[in-house]
Amino acid sequence: MLTKEQIQGALRGPLLTVDVPEWGGSVCIKRISAADMVRLRDLYSGDGEEAADPQRNLDASCELLAMTLCDEAGKAMFAADELRLWDHSQIELFNRLLEASQKHNHLDSESSEGVVKN
Repeated sequence: MLTKEQIQGALRGPLLTVDVPEWGGSVCIKRISAADMVRLRDLYSGDGEEAADPQRNLDASCELLAMTLCDEAGKAMFAADELRLWDHSQIELFNRLLEASQKHNHLDSESSEGVVKN
């Protein structure tokens, strides 16, 4: 008989380990929940009437990384506000982690278009 913890672990899915040589180690990326997916969809799409807003895209990207960057136990490492404070020298790392998070959560460019439409 499965335990509640085993089921919850299976629902969360596997963690993805990403090497971060800039920091001398690695971090994990976890899968997001359905509620997180809805929140991201709302952040990315806004009210749908304005043109693409770079600030809204940054906010949504920081939220996604805050939801997914974690330690080996699945505990979140950063709040979105902390990620907004990364300076320009960290942009390549930010983008690399964001891309890994999007792929691990099936939110790459093709998948994210479907999320925004739905």
